[in-house]
Amino acid sequence: MDITIEVCCQSAGDALTAAKCGADRVELNSSLHLGGLTPSVGAVEFVKQYSSIPVIVMIRPRQGGFCYDRDELEVMARDIRALLRAGADGVAFGCLRVNGTVDVSACMRLLDETGGHESVFHRAFDMIIGQDFRPALDAIAALGFSRVLTSGGESTAVRGIPVLRQLRAYAPATLEILPCGKVRADNAARIIRETGCRSVHTSAFLHGNDATSAYNPKVGFTGEPPEEGAYPVCDADALTRFIQNTRGRLAL
Repeated sequence: MDITIEVCCQSAGDALTAAKCGADRVELNSSLHLGGLTPSVGAVEFVKQYSSIPVIVMIRPRQGGFCYDRDELEVMARDIRALLRAGADGVAFGCLRVNGTVDVSACMRLLDETGGHESVFHRAFDMIIGQDFRPALDAIAALGFSRVLTSGGESTAVRGIPVLRQLRAYAPATLEILPCGKVRADNAARIIRETGCRSVHTSAFLHGNDATSAYNPKVGFTGEPPEEGAYPVCDADALTRFIQNTRGRLAL
């Protein structure tokens, strides 16, 4: 079975590692401890210079929710233009109204900047599924998004399998459902088989350390765990095992 394995990355180095491990596509972020924010132009340029892997960039100007004001939307639009010029292959964002429904006008504003590149409605979708996902999915499909990144409204993709299966069955052929949420080597094949989806979104990290931010214990920058100096980096061994194991199980 042909499947697409997308890897969530926090840096240009992570993306290059994912490409070497056999990933099909990366989602490039910054600040994953905040849920993933917009990466830099330099990171995208670097990845595209040294690899051919498709890069989807996160467009998220701040942590917190997904209801953006006019100024934030303008920043997001400028980021889309700059990152696509830098070589990004697509963008991921999600805009909600205060009441938790899809903000159609905000999404249209940003989609107008994509110039036909791939567009992903990210996990903001999991905040609006509620008891009936169909109105949200209808709106997203009508807007012309390429994919929806979702765990089926659950804490993990495994827990969300029943809803992911429904989403896959309900979505039009033009809208891909991309399962995410603790997708690991021991469950990826099951998620694919039981949902009918042909792609998964995963990550694999270990902690690197740069001790220069910890030399003075009176000064801190993170404000919360992980400890000063620690930062996540792509775990090449774990990611390679994931890709080989998942493809191997699906080939049986």
